[in-house]
Amino acid sequence: MFKPSIQGGGVVPLTANYEDYYDNETNQSSYSTTMNIGTAAVGRRVVVCVADCGNNANQYVTGVNINGSAADLHIAQNDSGGDSCVAIASMVVESGTTATVEAVLNAAADRLGMHTIAIYGSSEIDNTAGDNASPLTQSIGVSDGGVLIGATQNNSVATWTWTNLTEQADEAVGTGGSSSSVAFDDEMAASTVEVTSEPTALGANYGMALASFRPV
Repeated sequence: MFKPSIQGGGVVPLTANYEDYYDNETNQSSYSTTMNIGTAAVGRRVVVCVADCGNNANQYVTGVNINGSAADLHIAQNDSGGDSCVAIASMVVESGTTATVEAVLNAAADRLGMHTIAIYGSSEIDNTAGDNASPLTQSIGVSDGGVLIGATQNNSVATWTWTNLTEQADEAVGTGGSSSSVAFDDEMAASTVEVTSEPTALGANYGMALASFRPV
């Protein structure tokens, strides 16, 4: 989908791989764990999707740390009810196959889910977009050779259907009655992509975050 049409103009397309999932159903304001981050490589970017922090009032992600260093928080989207969130953060981590990943919130949540994705090739953030109204739909620009990542959360156990983005994981967040999903495509052509993500059961609160990355 949306593969580059030109490979001879100096563009080295980025590739991506889904790596790991974690969830925790204890009441905390930060959540830390060891997660798989892929094969060590020059320029490897580790992307963390925080795809459900709830279900207390008015939580949002204030930061993500990888091996004790602050990652770039690209987007933190509050859900439709304002009591949960979905976020995307990243940083370049060239060594190791696992890392300590920590999500930090402004207030204690009663559960949290996190996904990790590895992007290979030298990259930087391109564009972000978010939505918290049903249907979850946003348009976002992608550069030639880029990667587009989406993350969603829903205050109901559900599976997800993505349009114009390839689903990589569908997860229930423990037994707490919420769910998350992530999707991405890599080696894309320059385009504006309209992404939609729909759950089989729509809960009271839901949200989507999108981030595109371009080769440099």
